[in-house]
Amino acid sequence: MRILINALYLVSENLGGTWTYTSNLVSCVSGLRSDHEFIVLANRRTASEFELRGGKTKVMTVDLDVESRIKRVAWEQLALPKLVRDLRIDVLHSTGNTLPLRLKEKTVVTVADLQYTKYPENIPLARRMYLNWFVPRSVRRADLVIAISQHTKESIVHHFGVPAEKVKVIYLAGLSEKDSKQTLESREGSGARRPYLLSVGSSLPHKNLARLIRGYAKVASEIPHNLVIVGEGFDQRGDLHQTLVDTGLAGSERVQMRGFIGRSELLALYRQADAFVFPSLYEGFGIPAIEAMDSGCPVVAANCTVLPEVIANAGLFFDPLSVDSIAEALRKVCRSSTLREDLRTRGRLRAKQFSWEKMAAETVEAYEQVVG
Repeated sequence: MRILINALYLVSENLGGTWTYTSNLVSCVSGLRSDHEFIVLANRRTASEFELRGGKTKVMTVDLDVESRIKRVAWEQLALPKLVRDLRIDVLHSTGNTLPLRLKEKTVVTVADLQYTKYPENIPLARRMYLNWFVPRSVRRADLVIAISQHTKESIVHHFGVPAEKVKVIYLAGLSEKDSKQTLESREGSGARRPYLLSVGSSLPHKNLARLIRGYAKVASEIPHNLVIVGEGFDQRGDLHQTLVDTGLAGSERVQMRGFIGRSELLALYRQADAFVFPSLYEGFGIPAIEAMDSGCPVVAANCTVLPEVIANAGLFFDPLSVDSIAEALRKVCRSSTLREDLRTRGRLRAKQFSWEKMAAETVEAYEQVVG
């Protein structure tokens, strides 16, 4: 069987969950003992970034200006079907929510989340219009839809009216094999003054970092822990700087907005944090929570959307809409080393239930199911 994985939409700067998912899928399927042939469709900026472990896997580069979404979408809708026919592809898998709508061959589409329906204000108008048009039609056109959590599956079935049996849940994971090896070999420090709490996210409002800062401000005088936040430039969105001013934490070393950091630095931050705090109001899966648990970092998280499903009994939960609830959870985890050790043990056990190799194997089973 010949499978084409469409990763054309990914740019090298896009190191969020979709990139993590697609790059690990490519790496792991290329290492499977399989008679299947995999072709990864990439743009010239990302083609060299995919790790291939051998086998019948290759990367095909499309010389296309992916900075122009209009050009990329037009190419996928008009040129990609012909490429699929010319290459005699058995299954086209798009990992980014949308498909060529006029394709006759078998198709699989991964839908990570439906954030654009829940928080449309987070997304520019042009992209929102694109998603509103293409995602429902792609989901209905696909022979199989992959959802990355049960919560996402239920949302897909509810919003698009597709049969539940058409949607297959395949969980993502945390640290990759490469991450684990790097962690064992590295003695790098996090560069953050200990003890500290860690949070990873963006300034988009649904990431809920403003409430986290306000919750931390309520207990900062009672605990020795600093708060370290990483994940983006944190320029002006989300009123985070105003929140720091309002809480009296602006200019203080107690809250460190570290912005974008390298992978090795993030792994060190996970390892050395006393707890990882995940206040997000909406996630499709929540890779950082599994990465933290995989790293032996206790997890404190919002009790909404997918996070209770993914973290299960391995975390300490709070109401993300209540600053007082956030503050109380931070107070508990910072004051009790016994609680932290219990969460650390539970987290490591929970994280072992997820792996990128398992995700890849189940995805190949999905391809085989589609072809029959």
